Amino acid sequence: MFQISVFRVLWYKFSEARRNDDEFL
Repeated sequence: MFQISVFRVLWYKFSEARRNDDEFL
């Protein structure tokens, strides 16, 4: 369960960074 929570957080951070890159471009 704990690992899944961490995975969700990492995926969320990755998605945010990816979206920011798209906006920057």
